[in-house]
Amino acid sequence: MNFSAHAIGGAVTATAVTLGAVSTQVVESEPILWEYTMMIWATGFFFSLYPDTDTSSIPQRWFFRGIFVLLAFLFLTKQHTLATSIALVSILPLLDHHRSWTHHPIVPFIFPVLVAGGYDYFRSYQTEFYQWSVDGTLHVLSSHLWLVTACIAGWYTHLALDSVVKFKRLVVR
Repeated sequence: MNFSAHAIGGAVTATAVTLGAVSTQVVESEPILWEYTMMIWATGFFFSLYPDTDTSSIPQRWFFRGIFVLLAFLFLTKQHTLATSIALVSILPLLDHHRSWTHHPIVPFIFPVLVAGGYDYFRSYQTEFYQWSVDGTLHVLSSHLWLVTACIAGWYTHLALDSVVKFKRLVVR
């Protein structure tokens, strides 16, 4: 994993998406501006590193240390559904070999929909009157459109940087 390139690319992409959200003032509808802004940035950065977290490396250790701190914070603030979702999502790349499903070009579009559906489904167990529906999942996706955008942009930043490396290797040979 070329961690520094992915980290720099992820930071640039996350900053661009965050500035896009702030400039369109979509973020202003959220109760606390800085928290939602940081969530957008963190999501873009997280997913720029995410596809390579299946390799045993120093960046992988730092990635999971960051996840551990985030999960501890979410546990202390009683955000258990979100903590569970993040924990499940963060270990998914470890279930298969390197450059498998995490490097497929269609996955960045499908993945946020599946995560939003799963999150909405598990959230339905927390309230007595809430029932899962496709409309509920679409509402979760539309109300967090900038997070979905950050996920897709961060992931494609990773895939694009990997493609540049592959292209350079082909040209050098």
